Amino acid sequence: MKKLICISIFFTSILATDAQHFEHHLQRQSQRSVTDNMRSDTMDVLNYRITLNITDFTTNTINGNCEVKFTPKQNGITTLCLDLLALTIDSITLNNAQLAYNYNDTLITVVLPSAMNVGDTSTVIVYYNGSPAADASWGGFYYQSGYAYSLGVGFDAIPHTFGRVWHPCFDNFAEHATYDFIITTNNGKRAYCNGYLVGEQISGSDIIRTWRLNEPICSYLACVAVAGYTHVEQSYISPVTTDTIPVWLTAVPTDTTNIKNSFVNLFDAIQAFEEGYGPYRWNKVGYSFVPFASGAMEHATNIAYPRTFATGSLTYETIMAHELSHM
Repeated sequence: MKKLICISIFFTSILATDAQHFEHHLQRQSQRSVTDNMRSDTMDVLNYRITLNITDFTTNTINGNCEVKFTPKQNGITTLCLDLLALTIDSITLNNAQLAYNYNDTLITVVLPSAMNVGDTSTVIVYYNGSPAADASWGGFYYQSGYAYSLGVGFDAIPHTFGRVWHPCFDNFAEHATYDFIITTNNGKRAYCNGYLVGEQISGSDIIRTWRLNEPICSYLACVAVAGYTHVEQSYISPVTTDTIPVWLTAVPTDTTNIKNSFVNLFDAIQAFEEGYGPYRWNKVGYSFVPFASGAMEHATNIAYPRTFATGSLTYETIMAHELSHM
């Protein structure tokens, strides 16, 4: 089997950062990490259910809500803190009742109606809208050339996890939760997210797609990609487990021939990693091709991959293998 060499795009960015800038970020990282760790010690997020309308490609805005299901790890919890970066909150509810909250464009502090104890479970719904941010350096949420898509890390952000630009969450590397996505698009555009496609509903020009990921992940690995997409669906049969794993290569129709040719060794890469590290643990191998030319991002089951790297040749196949290796 052809040996596939995995390379990392991250080191280039790190090496280009000057010492003073890096020291400043380390200080901010240390301060933020203390808060994050304390929060994850007191509360456990179980599931995010993100319902968003991504149809406005004029003002580049999103609107909708995120249901956050959570349970305390300690008794007497009276607030829930969630990260959300520079978006507008319309309201926050629990059991159809509005809750009081404070929001400083970075952190939401939700006042719970009564103290919660270990064993309790509740769901807060945050309704919000706005134009999601991109990182000053790399990552975030992008509207480009008829595409809308997220890249879950921000190289210049502290912490580098960057789920908070498009949904409220515990945005750190410690917290893991399952995800549901209900995304409305229109004008022939479709949304592709983590996990498997539960269903699609068409209402006039609107296309409403529901996705589900049952494996808990960190917020930076959650994703959405919207465009006039179709997908090439293939099936990989694992020689290790004999399981059949669906493979989805998602692109605009004019790119599908190139992506099939550039990804001709994808099955070899999956097999190499299975033989080297163990069975593939996810329910899908997926790549969504986006107009981002500065690297790829390893979103679980739905890797964001530059369409310019799918040239029909094998020039960039080590990038393809590298992103898959994260799974």
